[in-house]
Amino acid sequence: MYCSGNSGNFNAGLMVVVKPLEEDYRRLCDTVGDVRSGWETNEEKALNEVFRDRWTPLPPSLNSSKRCFRHAPELWNSMLDSMEVLHFVGGKPWQANPRDWEESAHYAPLFDLCVRARRISGPPPIKLTAWVPAATPRPSQPEAKFDVPVGSSYSLKHPKQTY
Repeated sequence: MYCSGNSGNFNAGLMVVVKPLEEDYRRLCDTVGDVRSGWETNEEKALNEVFRDRWTPLPPSLNSSKRCFRHAPELWNSMLDSMEVLHFVGGKPWQANPRDWEESAHYAPLFDLCVRARRISGPPPIKLTAWVPAATPRPSQPEAKFDVPVGSSYSLKHPKQTY
């Protein structure tokens, strides 16, 4: 089972394996070991091959995507109360080098919010104010205030847990 529009493959960045089977392990080792397959450097592709048609997506509360923050703000806001895990699919702001930062800069407010949420207990109110990545250096203080892109409206609360 998978979302419509999905290729039927899963993102292996966040997985829960309920009952690992020895035969799956052997098949995975054989698949990854077959250099001709090209999978020796792509564990996600190999996992999708081994578990084809035998996986179920996690509920959105256990696998919320950072991309929802930018591309679907209404959906993001509707999921906040039930969000347990925030999955930074794709590029991660903490891994971006200066050359790549412009690509990830729009996630800086979200990333910094998550870092702050991990450092404090309880969900204190957070005031988001303007920050333009190209014009202002990225603030490094946890107390720094951020805003989302002009014209967007987000009602952000602290995620309960982030990865």
